[in-house]
Amino acid sequence: MPSFKNAYDGNLKSTIEYDKENAWEVYETAFEKDCQGKCEAVLSLGNGYMGVRSALEESYTGQTRNMFIAGTFNRFDENEVTELPNAADMTAIEIRIDGEQFSLETGETLNYKRWLNFKKALLKRNVTWKSSKNTTVDMEFERFVSLANLHTIGQKLTITPDKDTKILVKTGIDGSLTNTGTQHFSEGEKRF
Repeated sequence: MPSFKNAYDGNLKSTIEYDKENAWEVYETAFEKDCQGKCEAVLSLGNGYMGVRSALEESYTGQTRNMFIAGTFNRFDENEVTELPNAADMTAIEIRIDGEQFSLETGETLNYKRWLNFKKALLKRNVTWKSSKNTTVDMEFERFVSLANLHTIGQKLTITPDKDTKILVKTGIDGSLTNTGTQHFSEGEKRF
């Protein structure tokens, strides 16, 4: 199977692959911190109205979370150029397994695969992770940006532990994202 060339450093192994047998899928076979940018871009989701960069749900240094809405433009102040503002992030998830934060940089990753199915417009990731406390969990992440309802992003997380386990999952909406340091939306209390 051919691999995409790494855009950052020719010495880093590329983890994005294309399967000739299944032309609808592009997949990542291992997490490499230095390849996050390429994988986030290649596996991004969109529906013509909004586009979401496919940063992993858990947080890593070097990852870039972006969501852009077509037709929106903003200028931070009179000295800035008008640009497409980075909208709020709704994809971040913090996961704790028996008090230990899930991260591919800690514990042991026993299995990893992330793929984008272009026909279904579905991004999936399967991870089997073993914590430092010897708890093994299978996790399946699914995400899509709806074509039927242009304002909808769907996300699903399934966690299956190998034993009785305390699992904490935190989600939310982060409205403090920036475009290279400039925040385009004002802070304030907002509610429905």
